[in-house]
Parts: sequence; structure tokens; C-alpha cells
Amino acid sequence: KILRPNCIHKISDAREVDYRKILDDNNFPENIDYLQIDLEVNNKSTLDVLEKFDETVFDKYKFATITFEHDIYTGNYFDTREKSRQIFNKRG
Repeated sequence: KILRPNCIHKISDAREVDYRKILDDNNFPENIDYLQIDLEVNNKSTLDVLEKFDETVFDKYKFATITFEHDIYTGNYFDTREKSRQIFNKRG
């Protein structure tokens, strides 16, 4: 942060980042090829970030491919797999 004050990359809690502002302020195209959400499912950060994208980003920005890690094999934390499928189905 000190050496690159104009960098758009954020080192922060993923749940605290204003993704819509970053995309808008940096003139990202509305159609983006790829989004990866790979966070910790057991502390709900994965689902929190996806819900944040659903509330703030997905109305304007479209992603051709999204990789989303729900880690169902480690346990059904917060019903993340089902809730993420509902969001992705709603968004097409």
C-alpha cells in the first residue's frame, strides 16, 4: 500500500471491499471474462462475498465464467453450496 499508492489491488478482508466502486472507478468493461471467488467457506466469507456481488455488482457487470469454491466436501457450512446455486441460477 505504501510503495504502490495508486494500485487498484486491495489487500483487505474480502468482505469489506467495495467491488462495485473498484470496477466503476477503474472503467472496467461491463462484460468481463472471468471471476474467481476462492475464500474460506467455514467463516462464511465465501458466501458473504458472493452475496455482496449479487447485491452490488451483478446488475451491471456480467462474467462469462465464474469459479466459485463452496468446499462441500469439508462440511455444509452456512448452506453455501445451495445458496450460491440459487444466486447463480437467478443471474443466469
